[in-house]
Amino acid sequence: MKIHPFLFIALSAAVGLTRTSAAVVITNGDFETVGSDIQDVSGWLDFTYGSDNGGSSTGKGDLQQGDSNGSIPSAPSGSNWLNIVDNNSFGVTTGVYQQIGTYEAGVTSYDVSFIMGLRDDAAFNEIELSLFKGTSGTAADGTTPIDAGLTIVGSSHTISFTGGPAPATASDSKNFLTTGLSDGDTLWLVLASTDNATGSTQQGLIDNISIAAIPEASSLILLGLGLVGLVAFRRRR
Repeated sequence: MKIHPFLFIALSAAVGLTRTSAAVVITNGDFETVGSDIQDVSGWLDFTYGSDNGGSSTGKGDLQQGDSNGSIPSAPSGSNWLNIVDNNSFGVTTGVYQQIGTYEAGVTSYDVSFIMGLRDDAAFNEIELSLFKGTSGTAADGTTPIDAGLTIVGSSHTISFTGGPAPATASDSKNFLTTGLSDGDTLWLVLASTDNATGSTQQGLIDNISIAAIPEASSLILLGLGLVGLVAFRRRR
């Protein structure tokens, strides 16, 4: 069967965009899957980044549930929030990270979307959201991204929530350019405390985190032209 050129272009562009969007995915982005206990956030690696100044360095990244007394807002998906704690009793940065897939040529940026939760019993802990690249399988629980040999891509974004009154939730997103990435690079997403507590414990609640690959404009133009051609082809038939 002979395929019309416009139809071929449309199908080719659609296949290319589908391949691109499937190259990265976040596992357990709603934090509903747990392991042996509530602090075991399945699919994510815990780390403590920095030197302990005499206080406890536990609570690297744990789960908190929306509660009935109203101090924690209801989770937008299921029951759990990811809770990243920053405590002024120890000078460490804490967080979680995971391998999310591979970069494919033609992707110009990644949009990371999420929902923040503001408690009424603790200030919101500012969180650094970062994209790293590195070799697959090098990281492990308790190991920082840098100690695992991973390299940051571009700059980190700060997640903050200063609105009120608490408890409350808000949606946001951050964009990462892919400058410096090569086709096939393994990608990692990192959520880390900024360690900026000045007098009390700060707790940052995050839920429903997802990522989307944004293709280069030429791919979108190609798809558009192909679809226009497909419509014209169908009308002529």
